[in-house]
Amino acid sequence: GAPINAAARLCSIAKPGQVVISQAVADALDSKAKLRPLGALAVKGKKEAVQSFELLDVPGAARRHMRREVDLPVSYLLAGLTDEPNPATLLNLSQEGCLVSTTSAIGIGTQLELRVEVPALPELAKVQAVARHLAKEAGLYKVSLVFEGLSEEAQGRITEWVHSIESASSAAKLSSVSDSESAHLFTA
Repeated sequence: GAPINAAARLCSIAKPGQVVISQAVADALDSKAKLRPLGALAVKGKKEAVQSFELLDVPGAARRHMRREVDLPVSYLLAGLTDEPNPATLLNLSQEGCLVSTTSAIGIGTQLELRVEVPALPELAKVQAVARHLAKEAGLYKVSLVFEGLSEEAQGRITEWVHSIESASSAAKLSSVSDSESAHLFTA
């Protein structure tokens, strides 16, 4: 119905990692959450602009799955274009998906094969994913990807890796991207 459509429209406005809610949801949260007013936003399918807020914090709440911040060079292949690898930088990782930064736009709903080289996570060497959110920042595209077809065992290994504490030398290896690659693929 209408509430679901409004939520979907607000979700499409949100940047990766951002939660945008309507006035009705803000009212239901009352003072239980920290919000930032975004004002009235024009949304597709609505005659009048929708009063919107960014959800900044809900004390005592946590993400469904923890993410690990990383800075890893990766590549991806668009479905049907298996001979054209595209470079990207993996910015964070969870058992359900990741955030990548790339110089090329990837449309919402695009299916792709992501190639991540983390020795502890061989299941990510070639993983199917779907683009769910896209935002452009400083000339780069940040794309939120959701993994498809990962077994529960693979998701468990990713969760263990996300929660593990690496030694300083291992952490340095994870973020070893050359200066030219870093300047080209990633903006902090």
